Amino acid sequence: ALIALAILAIAYIAFNETPFGRYVTGIGANAEAVRRAGVNTRLTTLFVYVISAAAAALAGIIIAARLGSGSSNAGQGFELEVIAAVVLGGTSLFGGRGTIVGTVLGALTGHVMTVLGPVPVKEMGVTLMHEHILLDGARSWKCPCHPDDMALAEQPVNIEIIGELRMNPYVNRDNVSLDDSDLALSELQRYRALGGHTVVDATNIGIGREPEKLARISRMSGLKIVMGTGFYLEHTHPEWLKAMDVDAVTEFIVNDVGGSETQPPILAGLIGEIGVSKDFTSEERKSLRASARASRITGVPLSIHLPGWERLAHDVLDVVEAEGADLRHTVLCHMNPSHNDLDYQTSLARRGAFLEYDMIGMDYYYADQDAQSPSDEENARAIATLVEAGFGDRLLLSQDVFLKIMLTRFGGFGYGYILKHFTPRLKRHGVEQPAIDCMLIANPKAVFSRQN
Repeated sequence: ALIALAILAIAYIAFNETPFGRYVTGIGANAEAVRRAGVNTRLTTLFVYVISAAAAALAGIIIAARLGSGSSNAGQGFELEVIAAVVLGGTSLFGGRGTIVGTVLGALTGHVMTVLGPVPVKEMGVTLMHEHILLDGARSWKCPCHPDDMALAEQPVNIEIIGELRMNPYVNRDNVSLDDSDLALSELQRYRALGGHTVVDATNIGIGREPEKLARISRMSGLKIVMGTGFYLEHTHPEWLKAMDVDAVTEFIVNDVGGSETQPPILAGLIGEIGVSKDFTSEERKSLRASARASRITGVPLSIHLPGWERLAHDVLDVVEAEGADLRHTVLCHMNPSHNDLDYQTSLARRGAFLEYDMIGMDYYYADQDAQSPSDEENARAIATLVEAGFGDRLLLSQDVFLKIMLTRFGGFGYGYILKHFTPRLKRHGVEQPAIDCMLIANPKAVFSRQN
């Protein structure tokens, strides 16, 4: 076991601290992108053949010697796990193809997949864990029943109607669409100028995900962008999804994060945001089960949209746990509305899940749901309480920008609000800078790394 541990330690260093390790991870995740970056993928693959064959052979020798030693506990418990890890490391890398191996390797060696390729989690920096850069919210638009409201519903967002939209965001069709990539770039540059480094884009299949445009925005802004996959609430699901069973949906998601031979050119790095409504429909349950399975298979973290004013998170975590996904790499979105239910939130954190306060700066009234978002004073007070209670390592912060009125162009706070205005508010509530850094830097890294 000591020999196996030594091998694992050497492999860890090789894959995390050397260019070779980054090349291998990159080839496994997106070989074409690595090739375009000038890496000699054939030579790297040859080295992987040699290393993997040697690791597999050595693991076989260790197992044979240990099992033949006559010891009563040979190959049991932790020792078996360590030796099995070496065998997996050798045999799974054999051939150097990557695909699912590269995806799992990325998770195990502390890499996050961005739209421009894999990046070590230690380079993520300040991270917004739940935003929408581009979005098609047409299926969420609530057409007014009263004819007098149709003018409000159909006109472009402008200064004269922003007040009305703060009281009923979904009434205006234009408000639920983020379709201007140049505007998105301009808005994100404000966040970059304030010290932001990474944005996790929670837009997934069926609500306007644009991989190529995200890659362009990432290149031009200098920001790392992590793209989501999977499916949102049932009313946004593509028609073809209904004909698929859990296994088929799982296979689709695994492929979208790079886990098969037919992987797309731009890979998702997050499974989410997976939609769960207050009705938690059978289709949403199927989607969640498949997403959790895909997370278990690939090691890619899971992010789940919750109906924040309800109390469904334990039911959701039960499903995730039953499918074998790791709750320590599961993010529960929209925790702000339950800010005053400390027992509920701490019980979720004790199960290992991340609590995402991702409605910062969103003090809107959702007329269609008869629901008032909490104020930032309430948000800050709740976060300070959780930090003081020892749950700072389970908290994530974001703004969930998804409406035009949330952009600075249309009078909103934009993507830089947390860094410019909310962190000072947290400090006024006694939350010190190390705790803020934990929520914005360390915890996002932990979500994407299997080493925490």
